[in-house]
Amino acid sequence: MAARESNERLRTLLAQSCCSGAALAREINTVAAESGERTSYTRTSVGQWLAGTSPRRPVPHYVVEVLSRRLGRPVTLTEAGFPEENSPTVYSVADLSVPAWPDAGTLITRRPKRRAGPITCGQTEVNAARTALRVFSAAERTLGAGHVRRSLTQYLATGVEPLLQGNCTSAKTLEELLSIASQLYYLCGFTWFDDELHGGALRYYRDSLRLAAEAHNAEVYAIALRAMSVQAHMLGHRNQAVQLAEASAETLVDKASPTQAFVVGQLAVARAAAGERRAAVTALCRAERHFERVDDPQVIGTHHAASLAHQRAKMCAALCDRAGATRALMESIRHRPATELRSRAITLAMLAELQLGAGELDRAVATWHRFLDTYPLINSGRATNAVAFMRSVLRPHRRNRGVVNLLARSADLRDSRRA
Repeated sequence: MAARESNERLRTLLAQSCCSGAALAREINTVAAESGERTSYTRTSVGQWLAGTSPRRPVPHYVVEVLSRRLGRPVTLTEAGFPEENSPTVYSVADLSVPAWPDAGTLITRRPKRRAGPITCGQTEVNAARTALRVFSAAERTLGAGHVRRSLTQYLATGVEPLLQGNCTSAKTLEELLSIASQLYYLCGFTWFDDELHGGALRYYRDSLRLAAEAHNAEVYAIALRAMSVQAHMLGHRNQAVQLAEASAETLVDKASPTQAFVVGQLAVARAAAGERRAAVTALCRAERHFERVDDPQVIGTHHAASLAHQRAKMCAALCDRAGATRALMESIRHRPATELRSRAITLAMLAELQLGAGELDRAVATWHRFLDTYPLINSGRATNAVAFMRSVLRPHRRNRGVVNLLARSADLRDSRRA
């Protein structure tokens, strides 16, 4: 049997990026988690790859994403000593570099012609797509992504893409279709985000940007940029989160749009996470001023008192103002519409974490019970991970009677969902 050749290309890239085998393994596990996969690689695994063993697909793509982030440039599979293969859906920091609104036209790509006879899209088809947007949006907001993600993804592939590749009866109809499609792609991206499948989420957000540019719809473009900022913030990419939030806010700076409060509030959160206290507070004050003028309910980008309070809470938490964050979360829960079950559950979980961090164990347990009241009604990756986090942080308190009851209840709910 021929001896395997060591992977000197990978070894060279590790040296260039000042990355040890242990560090590479840790960061691969992080990148994999962003794509919804749990891995537990160690420096031993990296040592095997350096010795010539090829990791299973899609791990080579995780490896090159880690190296790309460290080196600040794209790294290919070939450069890392792996065979080329089709790329899976991996969250790539390089894909966060998108044009600001004035240059959004660079995203527009020529659509492929259909092989079969073209489908004609008229006002009937546009109205049907608009109805689908409302239905999917309402269902996702109430029940969480798990109940709608697959069906929405399928609808885009079989119901929307054929229209986009077909012929429209007029230029106005085409613009309407593109605008609605961009909102549907944004919503689909959010369902992937809510299920913590971040590679897929980013792909759909970028599709939403492209369609919004083609539709000349600055508002949806700003909303998609904001979503990318929220995602980058959640995954710890602070600089990119600020850049995307700034681009989102600048898109609407000269427009009278009810979405301005929505996007500027995220700018406050991103700046706070980057340690820019004064700029964060200034942005939040701007969001509050814009919010006072909001009177137009949106299908996507919905912004109300609960949303603004939630953004204030995240800003305060990033600025280490636990008391302010707690008050804001309690305000958000009071104002949250009864139909928004998923957002209410996520907010309750956040509040309980803050209460536990402040040493208020009994209050945290009570809040987590309220969270579990809603949990069986929704299907959300973020909610499921919130349960797992709750169980992990409560382990040191497992002798407390209230904690014992809470953990037992959460275990029963978890087991019933698996069944």
